[in-house]
Amino acid sequence: KGPSSLPALPPRNKSLASGSFAVCVMALNEGNFVAEFIDFYLMQDAAHIFFYVDSSTTDSTKAVLAPYIAAGKVTLHDWPPEPGSAMEAELKRDKIKSRIHPLETIRTFNPSCGVPNGRMMHCAGHHLQMTHCARRAHEMGIKWAGMLDIDEFWFSQRFGTLERLLAHKYNSGYHGIGQTAMQFHAGPVDGPCSQLPPVIASHLWRSPVTKYRNEKGFSKFTWVRLDKVKQSNIGVHESKFFSCADEERSAHYCKGPAWSPLKPGRYPKPLPPCCELITHVPTLEELQWNHYVAKSKTCANEKLMKNRNSSSVQLATPEMESVWRSMLNKTVCDTAILPHMPAKYNLALKPPVSQRCRPLIEQKPNPQNDQWNQLVVTCLYERLQLLSADKVQM
Repeated sequence: KGPSSLPALPPRNKSLASGSFAVCVMALNEGNFVAEFIDFYLMQDAAHIFFYVDSSTTDSTKAVLAPYIAAGKVTLHDWPPEPGSAMEAELKRDKIKSRIHPLETIRTFNPSCGVPNGRMMHCAGHHLQMTHCARRAHEMGIKWAGMLDIDEFWFSQRFGTLERLLAHKYNSGYHGIGQTAMQFHAGPVDGPCSQLPPVIASHLWRSPVTKYRNEKGFSKFTWVRLDKVKQSNIGVHESKFFSCADEERSAHYCKGPAWSPLKPGRYPKPLPPCCELITHVPTLEELQWNHYVAKSKTCANEKLMKNRNSSSVQLATPEMESVWRSMLNKTVCDTAILPHMPAKYNLALKPPVSQRCRPLIEQKPNPQNDQWNQLVVTCLYERLQLLSADKVQM
């Protein structure tokens, strides 16, 4: 398609609430996880979801997206913008640029990734993708955008939905919001990516969090206010905001280690006041981030082959087998997300349900109660055993 077939800009809705948010996400052969991801964020009251689907995708991802696109909930973009493509023309037409990833440097196979003929989505213009998404969401009147990966699920126990949480933070004057990741692992689940059950309901085991906002951290400043962020400087840690006059005062600059509270005295200058606005980390009750980093050993190995990603290498190589077992032995059961997910994905509630599991259907979810959590795990194991024996259908 040429420039003459470029899509019209979406209508602007000035009445959207202060907590309205868009989700910006890239996908490469994620067909088995797309629907769960979308349904979860629609339940969080997402105003719109922008999918940037890798041009080398070969699975069912686009087919799964089709009904959501038809319903006006999702916009699909082919990515990255190849020379001569409609997306390249659109970016030039609307002067959408990224200081970090200029358009002319982006190619489907980027040799700068360091792996011959390899592919990492972060090398395929990730920051330009975020910039494009932020611009489009802002044009629609949406107030916030979340720069996510498809294995990231954010929710609020206190406020019920992300929309309510973000409205509260908007009214409190915050411009950027992040959180420390809860790193979830496979537990008893194994198999290829395309055959795994819904991730939220079957991956309840995570690594313990030893330090809140620790120095290494997995803190990710995902949520940005679109009227406050500089839309030529979008990036999960690199986003820059109008509230910080110094060009270097991005989220990455503010979170450390130069300003780390764990190293008092090393950096005598006080933390710039604007940092409190752009790197706000709420309490875990307000905002929790579940990161399903290792869906299974087999799936991790597939990701290794797909993305040539160093974290996948660590999880997939035979030398890391003992590390994998050790990781699973140190897990914590965390069911806090279950009340915030669509019920159709909850394996423990799917028929046939045994008598001992009926309270999960009849009672209100209570993830703070140890007995309720244990019942969830018991019924999940029961479901996984039935699935492995092919006695039930997903």
